[in-house]
Amino acid sequence: MEFLIGTGKSTIKCFKTDIGMMGYGMSANTVHSSATDLFSRAIWIKDKTGNVFVYVCVEICFITPAIRREILIKMHNELRADFIDANVMISAQHTHAAPGGYSEYALYNFSIPGFQQEVFDSIVSGIFESVKQASLQLKESDIDFVEGEVDKKMAWNRSLKAYNQNAENKLVSKENAHEAIDARMRMMRIIQNGVVCAQVNWFGVHATCIGKYNHHISSDNKGYAADYFEKKGRKLGIFAQGLSGDVSPYYHGPGDLNKRRSNSGQLEHDFARVNGEMQAAEAEKIFDMPCTEIIKGCIDGEIVNHNFAEIHVDKQFANGFENAKTGQACLGVSFFNGTRIDGRGLSNILNTTAKFLSSVLKYYHCLSLPFKSKERQIIWKEKYRVQGKKKILMDAHEHRILGTTNIKRLIIPRFADPTIAEIKREHVNDAYHEHSWMPHILPIQIIRIGKLAFIGCPGEYTVTAGRRLEDTILNVLKEAGIEHVIMCPFSNAYMGYVTTFEEYQLQGYEAGHTVFGQWTLGAFQTKFTELAQEMIKAKADRKIDNTVCPVAFSKDELSKRTY
Repeated sequence: MEFLIGTGKSTIKCFKTDIGMMGYGMSANTVHSSATDLFSRAIWIKDKTGNVFVYVCVEICFITPAIRREILIKMHNELRADFIDANVMISAQHTHAAPGGYSEYALYNFSIPGFQQEVFDSIVSGIFESVKQASLQLKESDIDFVEGEVDKKMAWNRSLKAYNQNAENKLVSKENAHEAIDARMRMMRIIQNGVVCAQVNWFGVHATCIGKYNHHISSDNKGYAADYFEKKGRKLGIFAQGLSGDVSPYYHGPGDLNKRRSNSGQLEHDFARVNGEMQAAEAEKIFDMPCTEIIKGCIDGEIVNHNFAEIHVDKQFANGFENAKTGQACLGVSFFNGTRIDGRGLSNILNTTAKFLSSVLKYYHCLSLPFKSKERQIIWKEKYRVQGKKKILMDAHEHRILGTTNIKRLIIPRFADPTIAEIKREHVNDAYHEHSWMPHILPIQIIRIGKLAFIGCPGEYTVTAGRRLEDTILNVLKEAGIEHVIMCPFSNAYMGYVTTFEEYQLQGYEAGHTVFGQWTLGAFQTKFTELAQEMIKAKADRKIDNTVCPVAFSKDELSKRTY
């Protein structure tokens, strides 16, 4: 046997009545009851040299830097196990029907409202318990890697116009939107006593079967899939996210216009179960495939933080532009407009008004540049160059909405929307003066086991953006014998979407939420290439810069956003 492996599963007991759920950003999307439990599932893998890889998948919307920090502290203080932080990957399966309030960043608190210490502590406790169980149940094991393509229509590309902008993709019609996804289901299986007993698979489809008017906690389709799989006697089944950024569980092609997102109440929970069971059925086919090759080799990992607001993009990833770079986080009108498939945001009137005001604001800034300080000229020029065609509604770094930092005097009144009321309350309370509304210090991670490389990514990638990043990393790591690069989105932190440069120009929902600008994918390709190049060196010869660390929030700032 090549490894010692343990598995763990623990409930996340974060039920709290009337707080907002995380995912849709809708103040009315509050918790009243629970439809399903939420779980954290963990795998602890130890190789023959004593190196450890810990993989966790949690049934919440995303992971925050603060959650990762607290888990690592508890692991070091309570487990007394020999592991390194770089080899711990914590991911989320991205349900939109779980409580929010666990991020320290203000943007993710506005609709909850506020930071919810009780929810945060419950999530940390549940994750840690699953990791602890896994660390205490180590058994001699092998692992292998198998892959298949799903053959059922259970996922569709929701942004086909943008998908079809990419030259490498063949044109896909609305009738065949299921062809514009990453249909691979990739699976790592655990083998004990010659029997395949557990697995983790990666397949990309949004966990948004349950919509924005829901009031019942649910793990959505991925959770139903795991539950269905495990009830058949398997030790552990992790249904992790793959490349899901532009992938919906809802069909939305011709002939179905009147049924678009028509499920509500119990119907959408039933649909989540059906979609999950379809994923489980596809996983069972792959789970039952014969073993062709046992994975051998040592565990090796690195994690490094970068300021993604200030990345200079390598020319090969810059789409032919000189001086391509990222900028401070800005959210476009199209982000607030939502998607017609998985949750509409602004009304048509507000959408049109916001686009008009953002265009007027940009025009005003350009005209007034000669009368501004040199520092302000540089900031505005760079922002509009980097953000390109995005119609900026919110500047998360400078705390601006439609150009103003005087949020309490924002033209939209408090009574118009509870989220606006909360933003104004926090502004008056000086509750977010210390830091950006969104994270910009983000971790990227590569963990190798034999011919496998697991890529910890802090966001959600469209199908084509994810494939490009995967190919970029594989092109470097194949020199070290890597044959499979497994993208693990929603890992260790969260910062929104990553689209291709071509997709970004259309400014659909995903592009409006690609906060660091039109060269964001190029920035990830640049930094992952640098890390991969270090990974092919001997451990002692690597130059990993660990001086950049995630932002630490003061108790004072969090207390002003806590109810």
